Amino acid sequence: MTRQQQWDKLFLKFAHDVSQMSRATRLQVGAVAVKDRRVICIGYNGTPEGEDNCCEFTDDYGNLVTKPNVVHAEDNLIQFAQRHGISLEGCTLYITHCPCPNCCKRIVRAKFNRVVFSHVYQDMSGLYSLLDKGILVDC
Repeated sequence: MTRQQQWDKLFLKFAHDVSQMSRATRLQVGAVAVKDRRVICIGYNGTPEGEDNCCEFTDDYGNLVTKPNVVHAEDNLIQFAQRHGISLEGCTLYITHCPCPNCCKRIVRAKFNRVVFSHVYQDMSGLYSLLDKGILVDC
């Protein structure tokens, strides 16, 4: 295992640990922004600040459904950084799950240079937009 792979493994484990802060039942997702092997900020999926922390509801058919107001881990991290004047340019983003297409757009705008994730999840089409913008993607 290379030194970079060791760092990737460490920060992915940390992203998994961060995901445990989520109150979601269906899927807990964690994200960690790293620059120069230092954690810049973290995020996990959940409801907006000040709202009920319940992330899902049961529909009429008994299915557990994620509420539409749930903020994705990546978006949570990016919003925090913006509110606090933290630049994410040139950072690596470690995520427990593949980012959705909307989060990929936010990742591009935040100017991350690399995205590393552990698990494939549903729609991976957003990864093409990352690659098109020169952002490295590793799974």
